[in-house]
Amino acid sequence: MQPSPPPWEATLRAGLPGWLLPDSARQSLAPEQAARFLDRLTGQPGALSLLRSASFFIAHGEEVSRFVEDELPDLITGLPARTRVEQRTWEGGFHGRLDIRATQRLHHAGQRTQFVTRARQRDFALPENELVKSVAVRIHDALKDLLTGRRVSGWLAPLAERLQQVRETLLRSVLREVPTPVRITGRHRGAARSAGHVAYRTATALQRAIETGLDSRDREETARLVAAGALWPIRPDRRFELAVLLRLVRALQTHLMNDRSAGWSLELGLIQSGRSDVASFRHPSGASLSIWYDQGVLKGDKRKELVKHIMGHASKQRPDLTVRAVTAGGREMWTVVEIKQSQRRETLVQGINEALLYVHEYAPALTTPPRAVLVAEGGIHGSFDLGNIVAATSWSEWVPPALLKALTADLQP
Repeated sequence: MQPSPPPWEATLRAGLPGWLLPDSARQSLAPEQAARFLDRLTGQPGALSLLRSASFFIAHGEEVSRFVEDELPDLITGLPARTRVEQRTWEGGFHGRLDIRATQRLHHAGQRTQFVTRARQRDFALPENELVKSVAVRIHDALKDLLTGRRVSGWLAPLAERLQQVRETLLRSVLREVPTPVRITGRHRGAARSAGHVAYRTATALQRAIETGLDSRDREETARLVAAGALWPIRPDRRFELAVLLRLVRALQTHLMNDRSAGWSLELGLIQSGRSDVASFRHPSGASLSIWYDQGVLKGDKRKELVKHIMGHASKQRPDLTVRAVTAGGREMWTVVEIKQSQRRETLVQGINEALLYVHEYAPALTTPPRAVLVAEGGIHGSFDLGNIVAATSWSEWVPPALLKALTADLQP
């Protein structure tokens, strides 16, 4: 039984598509429209196909690995086949096993230079084998398209191993003798469901997932696949950081953009390399509040210089979130947020130490509370206290009203 996802995971699944594309909840794009949009956004043709492939292998990674690594190699060691007899007539000589009776009939008929041979051949063109071959070929092609031209590391590394394994199976095993069907029909699926080996059942399930996920033109099925898998290349701790960011933006939006504080607008930015702030609230008075994610915004070079002097390279450590509030008069107030996807005491102590380090390093900018905040998945027992150098809270209490009030106190017109 699979454990249920943590609450923050559900928040992320529900919110990130709207965070990236604020109007996506109002309309659904046909695959052709989505493909054109992504091609223009990324500057790379075939972006939708790659997104669908990535989502497919993330959503069905366990089944693909089991099929390619274990079940398919076991199946091909004893791949079922029909036995058929091939009869061949030779002129002037022959090779193989002579069919004496057929040859005698020819000789009695006066055709004394002709010989007939019979050979038993194994025919692997069974409908269940054709379905397995079709799934293996489709997995191979989708993996090849996804990995070509990309640096294989992180979550892509296991996929590269699957690609090599399925390629070897297709090229060097008896599966070469199975024809690849042009189209999978009910005859193929019925035969596979009735076959004894578990590989046939897995192949049937994967064929359906391929049909609905990779090849379907239905916009709802495409949306479901991408929603189920698009975030999963990101490590759990990074996904937790995005969930914390998303909830903070939503809370600030509710707090600032209400009927009593008309005039505020929100601008969202894509989370990509070279980005600036990922969310910015602005008011006609000149007041603003901006949020940076995993960006070195504040100036604090002493630690970086020391690390570079001792270690030979600069430190890449930086706050997970950086918040800047600017009053209508131009006064700046900064806050850093450290995020830990953990409930372990040792990890939370590490988070507190890192937050304290930022308070020391960026002291000239962090002049008003809250200077530093720690957000953890759980394990925070004390109350959220802005009087502490580091104010800490768990996901279940995020975002504390006291924090919203402190971040926006001097911004209200």
